[in-house]
This record gives sequence, C-alpha cells and structure tokens, in this order.
Amino acid sequence: MEREFGTTKAADRSLREFSSRKAFMLHCMSDLQAIANDLNCDANVDFLRSMKSKLSEEGFNIVVLGGFKRGKSTLINAMVGSGILPTGVVPLTSVITKLRYGTKTEAEIAFNDGKRMIVDVTSLNQYVTEKGNPGNTKNVAEVDLHVNSSLLGNGAVIVDTPGVGSSYERNTLVTYDFLAQVDAALFVFGVDPPISQMELEFLDDIKGNSNVMFLIQNKIDMLDKRESEEALNFSRSVLIESLKDPDLRVFPISAKLALEAKEDGDDEKLIRSGYIELEKEVMNFLATGKGEIILASARKRLLKVVSDLFAEVGIERGILCKPVVETNEKIDWLQREIQAARRRLDEMDSLVDSRVSRIINQFTQRLEEIKNSARLTLVPSLDAFLQSMPETSGRREYLEAIQKFIAEAIKNNYGPFVKSANEEISKGLRLVAIDSSTETDRSSENLMKRAADVFGVTMRPTDFPEIVLDESRFYFDHISVLKCESIVPAELPLILPNRLYRRNLARKARQVMMDEIEKHAGRIRYDIDYRLSESSRRLKSEVRSRMLLSVESMETALRMGMESRSLDSRIKDSQLKDLGNIEGRLKAVSIKLADAQR
Repeated sequence: MEREFGTTKAADRSLREFSSRKAFMLHCMSDLQAIANDLNCDANVDFLRSMKSKLSEEGFNIVVLGGFKRGKSTLINAMVGSGILPTGVVPLTSVITKLRYGTKTEAEIAFNDGKRMIVDVTSLNQYVTEKGNPGNTKNVAEVDLHVNSSLLGNGAVIVDTPGVGSSYERNTLVTYDFLAQVDAALFVFGVDPPISQMELEFLDDIKGNSNVMFLIQNKIDMLDKRESEEALNFSRSVLIESLKDPDLRVFPISAKLALEAKEDGDDEKLIRSGYIELEKEVMNFLATGKGEIILASARKRLLKVVSDLFAEVGIERGILCKPVVETNEKIDWLQREIQAARRRLDEMDSLVDSRVSRIINQFTQRLEEIKNSARLTLVPSLDAFLQSMPETSGRREYLEAIQKFIAEAIKNNYGPFVKSANEEISKGLRLVAIDSSTETDRSSENLMKRAADVFGVTMRPTDFPEIVLDESRFYFDHISVLKCESIVPAELPLILPNRLYRRNLARKARQVMMDEIEKHAGRIRYDIDYRLSESSRRLKSEVRSRMLLSVESMETALRMGMESRSLDSRIKDSQLKDLGNIEGRLKAVSIKLADAQR
C-alpha cells in the first residue's frame, strides 16, 4: 500500500478548507448544469461544463527557485515528506519537474515530440540530471512526478526548476522561461556562500512576477546559533538594499533536518529545522490569497448564471400564460433588443482592437527611438572602451571584456524601457478591460431589466466578476547576451600578431553590437505585439461571453415559449409545473451560494 506523505496539521488545514469549498462550488455547477439542460439552454450548459473543467484543474504553482547547489530539491523533498527527488553536488535538474498528487508514486516523462512515458521514480535521474541527460539530449519537455502527499492532494503543484548560475547555461534559461507560471515563489539561497550578485539579479527579475516571494536561507544546520544569526542579518540587509523593501522576511531553515524529521516522525527535529513556520505561511497565503480569488470569481459567475436562468424561466412562463395577441408585441420587441445587443458586442470588439492597437503603436514608436539612439551612441562607446584596454591584456581577457561590455550595454539600453513598459502596458490593459467589461455588463443588465419589466419577471441582482488578464512579461537572461564564439570571426587566424588580431576583433565587435541592438529591439517588439494581441483576443472573448449568456438565455426562452404556447392546455399546464419545479431548484442553489459568502 502506498504511503501518504504529509504536511504539518496547521498548513494542511488551510488547503483542505480550500479543497472542500472548491468541491462545493463544483457541486453547485453540476446542479446548475442540470437545470440549464432541462431548460434547453445550450449556451449555459456549455459555459458551466467549461467552468467546471477549469475549476477542477485549478491549483497552485509553488515554484522553487534559486541558484545552483542551494538545496532546492531537498526542500521539495521535505515539503512532500519523502526523498523522492535526486540530490547531489553537481547541477541536477535540466528540465522542469512538477510534483502532482497521485495515489501511486510514479514519474511521467513528457517529450518535445508529444510522446509520454511512465517510468519508475528510481529511473528519474536518467531524465532530470545533467549526468543522465546532458544538455537534455533526450528532448524531455517536462516531468510530472505523482506523489501521494496531502499537500499535493489539496491542490498544490510543486515545481522544481533548474538552478540559476550553474555552469550549464541551458538550466538558467529554462528557469527564466517558467517565471510567468509562478503563483508563489520560494527563493532558496544558502549560508556558505551567502547570497550572490547573480541571485540578486534573478530576484529582481522575479519579484514582480509572482503574487508573493518567500525568501529562504537554507542549510542553517551548517552553522552554530551565533553564526546562523549573523548570516541571517547579513543576508537580510543585502536583500533589503537590493529589493528596496525594509519589511521583507527571510525564513532560516534546514531542509535537510526537515526531511529527516518528517521521514522519522521527529517533531522536535522538525521544530529545530525552522520549516514549520515557512510551510504555514506558504499554505495560508495560497488558500487565502489566490484561493479566495478563484472561489469568489466562481461564485459571482454562478450567481450570474442563476440570474439568467431565473429570467429565462420567467420569460417562458410569461409567454405561456398570456394571450397570443398580448405576447406577440412583447416578443417582437425582445427580438429587436437582442439583435441590437449583438450589434453592440461587435462595436465593442472594434473599440477594444482600436485601443490595444494604440498601445502597441505607442510603445513600438518609443522602442524605435531607443533603438535609433543606441545605433548612434553604443558603437562609439564600444570604440572608446576598446581604446582604453591595455595593450598588454591577453587575447582571452580582451575577448571577455568585449563580450561583457556589449552584454551590459544592451541590457542598460533596453532594460529601463522593458521594466517601465511592463508596468505601463499592464495598466493600459487593465483600463481597457475595466472600460469594456463595465460597458458590456451595463448593457447586459439594462437589457435584462427591461425584459423583466416587459414580461413581469422579478429581476435578481448580480455582481459581475472582475476580468483578470495576464501581465505582459519580457525577460533578459542575466547571463551572457552573446557567446564568445559569436564575436570571434571564424576566418580570423589565431596566429595573427596581437595588434592585427585586436583590430580585426574590434571590427567584428562593432558589427555584433549593431546586430544585438537590432535583435533585442525585435525581440521586445514581438513580445509587445504578441502579448497585447493575445490579451485583446482573450478580453473580447470574455466580454462577449458575459453578455451572450444573457442574450442566449432570452433567445431560448423565446423559442421554447413560442413552440409551447399553441399546445394543448394540459401540456402547457405540465410545462408550467416543470418551470415551477425548476424555479424551486434555482432558489435552492441561490440560497447555497448566498450562504457560501457568509
């Protein structure tokens, strides 16, 4: 029988509560889906099916980040209570590894060609270590590691990332690529050596790309109490200066002791490890942070569906109960209103496209100005730097100096724009989202109110959920922008006299600088255009769906009412009775959702 690895009771309780509340929402969705199906409202049936699928899969990405040899994998092993991930003294992880819940402990390998393969966890090092899979020659996309852990069973997904700053450049790049998927970031650094400049730069990148950052100083078991306090104070002061946050908190822990304690059931050792406080804070954040947002949004969406279905029942009943002559005029009016609502949606699409295009043009124009300025200034700066290099410097030293100068020049040229553009673009998108959703929600609500008045339906108030869009993100790698080989001309003989060698290398460096100016401008331009276009597409889809659900509910009510009003009176009485039963079921769901907020 598979063993279940656990979290501490206090931490586990937070996620268990979220899991229980999520199950309640899923049950309400199933009830409403059955009601919508009985009303023949296909739009709401499809919407609820999609909503159920998304909520079922909703979880928390707890991403463990940090430098090489800082104990990330050991920390993850401590979190699930089992030494399931390989650890060692060389760079281990060359691909993203995700720990998910499973009743059976096993590893599922996903390859870049789409194939998947189940392997025993004892074979894991053949796929996730540089020794077993050097340079990812086996083309592994990612690894899903299924573990019977209560932490994972309550919705968490723990992600092990490659170490930043190892001798394997690809490991660093894979970690940067995963930043956009962070819910809570656990940044691990050590005591010997303390936090490095590369780690500080990496922290600066990720600090705005996760809801919260937990800073963890690992391996405190290597020091005595006094040394541990000194290391903690030093690291905290460096982090405060770097991140400009005087209130930041650093969690001193020993992942090694925590893992041993969990495996041995040693509560005293677990307390000494410092792990309990970290786990409690992380789990509470997830359950009360993102968890609350997920559940509140689901509840508002469900209440909107309830309101639409109540209106559908009322309109269909109104058509069935009133004389044909009396209802014909009302039906004609509602059909005209529905057509007008669809036209307004098309107009809203055009307005969103127009505003997003203006944002794209605004930032690409600024980017072009920065690029043109760089073409005029960076090459002369490179020439001045080359002239300042001593004649006595060796060829390798000269080459590395050029590479470093170009990398820093490109970063300093585009870095401020990238950082400010991220913030400004996100703000602009939020304004577009708020304006378009507010206008559409107002139109939808007005249409429902007028229809309710015309057909004598009691209108139920709704609170529309806020539209949330992903922020635009762009990352510099904070490793060498260029490789050495990209500067050295292939045709340049190494036996050339030093002065001639340097002259040729300088000529090549100027061309590389111009190429890098253009290349990075292109990367940023593509990022802006792609992400804004995607955000526009998602926004229009979300806005349309909010109003179309109301529109299509009314269309269904019209269709069903018109089809039924010419039927035999006994059949109509039966249908009215069915509508009354459905209304009772809707009231029951509405009461449960109202109670869920208390």
